[in-house]
Amino acid sequence: MQVVRLAVRQRLSADHSRIGGDVIEIIAIASFDGYGVSRDGRVWTKRNRWGLTDWREMKPLVHRKGYQRVCLYKMGSKKYRFIHRLVAEAFLGEVAPSMQINHINGIKTDNRVENLEICTCSQNIIHSRSVLGIGVGSRHGRSKLTESDIPAIRNSQESCVVCASRYGVSKSTIKAIRAGRIWRRVAA
Repeated sequence: MQVVRLAVRQRLSADHSRIGGDVIEIIAIASFDGYGVSRDGRVWTKRNRWGLTDWREMKPLVHRKGYQRVCLYKMGSKKYRFIHRLVAEAFLGEVAPSMQINHINGIKTDNRVENLEICTCSQNIIHSRSVLGIGVGSRHGRSKLTESDIPAIRNSQESCVVCASRYGVSKSTIKAIRAGRIWRRVAA
């Protein structure tokens, strides 16, 4: 693992006072030459179109699901990588492909090492529901049904089409509720 210490120049704030120039530790990204990550979740590059230069910060792109990623080049081809995964691999150790990176505080753009942990898919889901309070059932933001609707749907003698139109959901949702594939935690 290659570690580079970068002294960031002092910048001027809006009132022209100096903002401190800290020393940032950059760890090289293993499979991409000329790129590195810092503990605060920023990605750095020494590359430009004319060759290698001094380290400069890369501007992250925001994925459609809200996670930040960067475009890295390797042997002339583009590779998009999520920043949280790059930071975790550099500072937390190797991450197996089956493992996920959890943002502890739930903010998808906060890629600091202190906010990341390696976990399984089920641990990540449990964290989102119990710690972050992401809704399940009627507490979910897109839910059209409540817990009191489920026993009525299960015990109803109406066809799936009629029941679906009454509750404003699809026929397949009614079938899944009656078969016990969804809303299992609600008793009949």
